[in-house]
Amino acid sequence: MLDSTLSRRRLLAGSAMLGASSIVIAACGGAAPADSGSMEEKAAEPEQKEAAPAKEMASVNIVAFLKIPTELEQEFLQNMAEPYIAENEGATIELVSQVGGTADRVAKIKTMQAGGIPPDISEFPRRAFAQVMQDLAQNMDDLVKARGLDLSVYNPNLLERDAMFQGQVYLLPMGHGGNAHVVMINPEYFDAAGLDYPSADVANSWTWDEWLDVMVKLRKFEGDKVSQWAMGNHAHDWCSWQLLWGDECSWISQDLTTATCDSEAMIDCYTSFFDLIHKHQVIPPQADRNNTYFGGQNPFLTGQVPLMISAPRSLPLTYADKALEQGVDFVMAPMPRVVRSTPDANQHKLGLVYGSEKREPAFDYMAWLLHEGRLGKFVRRIPAWIPEIEPFINEAFQGYSNPRISVAQDALATAVPQWNVGSLPTGGQVTTLLNDIGDSKLWTGEQDAATFLKEIQPTMQAIVDEGVATIREKLGNWP
Repeated sequence: MLDSTLSRRRLLAGSAMLGASSIVIAACGGAAPADSGSMEEKAAEPEQKEAAPAKEMASVNIVAFLKIPTELEQEFLQNMAEPYIAENEGATIELVSQVGGTADRVAKIKTMQAGGIPPDISEFPRRAFAQVMQDLAQNMDDLVKARGLDLSVYNPNLLERDAMFQGQVYLLPMGHGGNAHVVMINPEYFDAAGLDYPSADVANSWTWDEWLDVMVKLRKFEGDKVSQWAMGNHAHDWCSWQLLWGDECSWISQDLTTATCDSEAMIDCYTSFFDLIHKHQVIPPQADRNNTYFGGQNPFLTGQVPLMISAPRSLPLTYADKALEQGVDFVMAPMPRVVRSTPDANQHKLGLVYGSEKREPAFDYMAWLLHEGRLGKFVRRIPAWIPEIEPFINEAFQGYSNPRISVAQDALATAVPQWNVGSLPTGGQVTTLLNDIGDSKLWTGEQDAATFLKEIQPTMQAIVDEGVATIREKLGNWP
């Protein structure tokens, strides 16, 4: 019979298999005290015969499971741990770096929970509902109220849908991620074609038809082959586009109980989207997911395309940091408007891990990391703290002639929640279905959108029913 518990040595071995690293820092940069609860294996020491110090100091080791790039780990400890430790005697901070995708990170937390030493704080990309269903995050509503945290600094749409469950706060936003934020415009192409920029006002910018008209004017042919694509990418095929058609356009209903992929709005959305590829030929076909049409490079930064959709994460890391050094200027425009214009954006969030018993000290450190977007800015994510978005983007885009930073700021301040499929325990099956069948039938042009969406509805409904049954098993009478 296998032992169901994990020793610290075995847990660290598991960490190595998952690619995680663990670094501990104490006051003055020293090692964590022996009684601090560090995950690091401590070397055996000879028995101490001298009397203990006259004054004992309460100590607490806060384990933070965060997605910090390896090259920034030491800088994290210097800037995101040492200042806090200096102000909080007895505290030590242990960074366990997240690696891999969401499933890998969930598996890591589960391993640590099974070993009886869960991290205290974790970064979560998915909604609070999904974390509650998997026993990953614990309710922090009492601590939010006790500390008097001002939640108005966050986008209320994303806060309510992504960070709260049944009116209670389980997570707090850190920084933005997602698949689509703004449309990048190369002004040289617009000037050459005599085109005007669309309005920077998110609520009144270009419509879908106006956006399409611009792309048709920018696209060029040599014979019957495209020699100039209008746009170099397509955001996320299954997540980004239905958001523009409003709340009623969704793969599954807002209450998660019904597969609505065959609705009129969804058919209109995906007919319009795949017309961009097959009918109008303004965006490269699916093979370009890896930039195969452009030599594996970002075609906007190499000046090969007039338009590109930037994800929130790419805006500071790819465009702000690299476009200027490559001699590429740009102007930002909102996503095209159908029922609305909105980015396909999420917020990476921090929460207290289910099973952690260091709630108050861990929460206070987490609140310190989040204050005024501190951690988000450190990892170069556009901060979730709304008053900090403008100064962050202003600083990032110094040197550009007319980036129109208000577009990026306003888009995130008014963004609506992403697709809700990830809230279902069976959401991964939906993604697999779309990738496997959608890739072979829609991207190839074998089927039109209406036929495809109606054909997969029964299968998707069965997946939804299975997910709902799992939810009800855990939560009882739901929704």
